[in-house]
Amino acid sequence: MKKDYIEFQGLRLCLKTKEKMQLEELIGNPLTYLFGMMGGIDEDDMDFTKLNLPPLKVIVATVHVAAQRYEHGMSKDKIMDVIDEYLDEDEKSVITLFTDVFMPLLMQAKYLPEDTKLEQVEEE
Repeated sequence: MKKDYIEFQGLRLCLKTKEKMQLEELIGNPLTYLFGMMGGIDEDDMDFTKLNLPPLKVIVATVHVAAQRYEHGMSKDKIMDVIDEYLDEDEKSVITLFTDVFMPLLMQAKYLPEDTKLEQVEEE
């Protein structure tokens, strides 16, 4: 059975309708931050200087709201501490926070289609 959450630093993160509504009250539609963010980037020329990531406050708000279903009452300060621990790890950055946490959360929440090609490769 497929999990209805993603794991991040020992936390279970999930965006169901209740959490999505809370998130949209805080930041608006999270897809707003994705449209146009890849402007000027094509698959053959991945230049991170052209990538417009959502502001960190959007990623933090998304993780904080997503933690509420399973990590009841976790404060935003605690989430920021968890994110700081993640960013202190070797090879971690705000870009990996975006690709490894923010994007999978939007897929889990059905804001974006799941990347079935990636899942098939991981299963092999």
